[in-house]
Amino acid sequence: TPIAIVTSDLNDDNKLDIAVIIVADNHIKVFLGDGTGVFHKGDDIVVDSRPISFISTDLNGDKNVDLVFVNPGNNSISTYLSDGRGHFQHKADYFVGRAPSSTVSSDLDNDSFLDLVVTNNGRNTVTILFGRGDGTFSQQLNQTVGKYP
Repeated sequence: TPIAIVTSDLNDDNKLDIAVIIVADNHIKVFLGDGTGVFHKGDDIVVDSRPISFISTDLNGDKNVDLVFVNPGNNSISTYLSDGRGHFQHKADYFVGRAPSSTVSSDLDNDSFLDLVVTNNGRNTVTILFGRGDGTFSQQLNQTVGKYP
């Protein structure tokens, strides 16, 4: 069952591609666009948990689009770094608050590295992970924000 989708240039060919979370079998289906509206099957990404949402962003500054998955079953997010050819390598898991549901990326501390903000429905919090610029994240900040962020 498909549950979430992103469109982005996943293989650095200046054409939009599609990635879809298939929750039943812990796979991310990748479809590479040819620029004419036709998409060809790329490599599947096998994930360890059952993500419910994800984003595409450049986590390590290499100009390749990486992926961040939100995993409510084990209260984590997972980062997958791209090689620029449509292949992704699992980098790390970060435990956040209970029942995370979504994430966004932005440079929150003006250090030129992307940070992640994760909503946690189970604890009514958001978790901020500060990017190091190499695809990893350092300290976490948890902030209570109200019911069901």
